[in-house]
Order: sequence, then C-alpha cells, then structure tokens
Amino acid sequence: MWAKSTGAYTSGQLTMADTPLADSGDRFLSLGPRADEKSGDQSAENAEVQSKAAFQSLALVLGSGREALRLTGKDRLTLLHNISTQNLRNLEEGSAAQCAFLDLRGKIQGIADVIHRSSETLLVVGPGQAEPLATRIDKRIIMEDVVVGPTEWTTVQVIGPRAQAFVESLLGEPLPEVGRSLELSSRGWDSVARVRADLGVELLMAPDSDGILRNALEAALPEGALSVGPEVLNRWRVVQGVSEYGRDFSDDHLPHEAGIVEAAVSFHKGCYIGQEIVAKVESRGRVNRFLRSMTLVGGGGDEPRAGTELHVDGEPVGVLTSVAMHPLTARVHALGWVRRAHLAAELCWGDSGRARLI
Repeated sequence: MWAKSTGAYTSGQLTMADTPLADSGDRFLSLGPRADEKSGDQSAENAEVQSKAAFQSLALVLGSGREALRLTGKDRLTLLHNISTQNLRNLEEGSAAQCAFLDLRGKIQGIADVIHRSSETLLVVGPGQAEPLATRIDKRIIMEDVVVGPTEWTTVQVIGPRAQAFVESLLGEPLPEVGRSLELSSRGWDSVARVRADLGVELLMAPDSDGILRNALEAALPEGALSVGPEVLNRWRVVQGVSEYGRDFSDDHLPHEAGIVEAAVSFHKGCYIGQEIVAKVESRGRVNRFLRSMTLVGGGGDEPRAGTELHVDGEPVGVLTSVAMHPLTARVHALGWVRRAHLAAELCWGDSGRARLI
C-alpha cells in the first residue's frame, strides 16, 4: 500500500537497531502487473512519451498490480476495528480509510485501503498482499459473522495534474474529499470512485461495469493524455514521495518509522495487536530510522537505484528503496531509509552523489 513518507534497514554490514522497544494463492484477482514489470512491447521512447503525458496532463493506468478482498457479514467492521490500527467500528457507508495490521512487536504485517459499502467492505492492497492478509483475518474470526473472500473488482487509476478535473467532468459532479468514496451505481456502473491524495483518482469497478467504464474513460481522454503502463504510475508515486508497502517498507518496520501514522493509525480506539508498542513510541517520540523522500544530484557516471547505500564520511547510514527521474525536469527523486542521527547530515551516494531530504 502507499502512504506519504516522512520517516532501519539491514543490508550487508549495515545494521540499524529497530527501536529500544522492539525487543520488549491464486484465488485472489490481481488488478494488473506489478508496477516494476514492463509491458512487453513498450520501448524506452514510448515510456518517456507516456511519462511526459502523465506529468503534463493526465494518464490512465489500466493495471496497477493492486489486489482486492471482499468482506461481508454484519460484524465485518467490528472485526477490522479490533485487529487493525484504525478506528473503523463506526465507519460510514461511502467512507474510505487506511489501516495497518501489526504483530506483537508492533511491526507492519499489512496495510490496506478500506472502502465501506452497504453490503460489503472492500480492502484494496498492494501486489501480492491479498492472500496473506485474508489468511491473517481468517485466523481472527471466532464467532463473528464475517466472510472473507476474493473479489473480481478491477481498478483504473487516473494520475497527473488534470486527473481530478477530468474524472469530475466525465461524471458531471465533484469528487468527494480524501476519506470518502463516490458510488457510481446511479449511472448504471457498479463502481466506486475516490481521490487518493498524491496518487490521483482511483476507480474500482465490478466485472459487469469494467469494460463500459474503461471505454468511457478512454473515449473522453483529452488531447495529450494517454493510457499508460504501471511503470508510469511507479514513476509518479516516487516523484510525489509516496511509499509502497513491500517495496519501500516491510514487516521489519514500525508505523512511526515508515511514516504511516498520520494516515493509518488512530489513538482514539481500544486495544489491537501491537498497540502497546505504537503507544510507547508515540509517547517517547523516538525511533532510530526513518523512511524519507529525497532528491539526488551528482554521482558522476554512477546511476542510483534501489539498494544504493547512503553514507556519511564513508559510513553507511541508509539505503535507497525507490528511484525515479521526473520526465519534465530531469530531477532524480528517491525514497530511502536514513538513520535518525544523520537526518541533518550531508548524505552521499556513490562516489560523488548527494541526497537532499524533502
């Protein structure tokens, strides 16, 4: 899942302590290929054309790699509320929220966007995350009236500076604010539209509406806009500073380290797995590493990429997790882990490159 990054990584000889508190299948439909998988017939030139279209105007992403789960039963919100970091018990129909699932150490085991509808609740997750999350939820069902299963809903994402205006023009009404979703059933489409902050507009579509809505979107594209592959979406999210679970952070990280607390954690709810660790970190205000957004300069002939170490005076102090170049400015953007003690230091990569935190 993606969340705006604000702030350990273990690689080779580089080992950062987690925090002082750290010690106390195929039945799921993938909504497209992973964002790092190239379309077979897409050349580098076409990729640049598509990226420029997205950053100048707008683009339709027809396969983001995101997966979906469907929860039914009268106790579904109560169960999700009890096992996740978010206050979901009284989530209203038409609302959307982000939540995380933690283990006893307070480390992230999954992150999902929750979309609540009258007859079902959809959990939209990152690539490869649906089945592990379904298994985790299944294990927590005891007497509750909850059924967890796959869904054949698919997604289209609209990105770019004109994305929201384009979708609003097509629908003939304003999109709701972040945290709400818009039902499109009154138009004959069993679909939901929502704004995803820095990631544009996402439309989730039931099978009987998929082709119709996709055709309507493509037919309405203005001049200069294109349908693009998921690699363009990945480029967009890195430039926007949006992290992805499974790529930039993982089950080795705490919510405060990954920078997802504001979006995914509520401090106004009852107990859940991992809550004690989250509360202690919040009250003491200290973790030893942060996931941060940054720009990269210099480097000579070196090319930064995921896995490139960050160092200060030759000492490894972090690592890059995602790297992408802005197609219009040629500025190189990245996400990466940085030790707390070196957030204000001059960070270097390669032989002569510099990293500047955003």
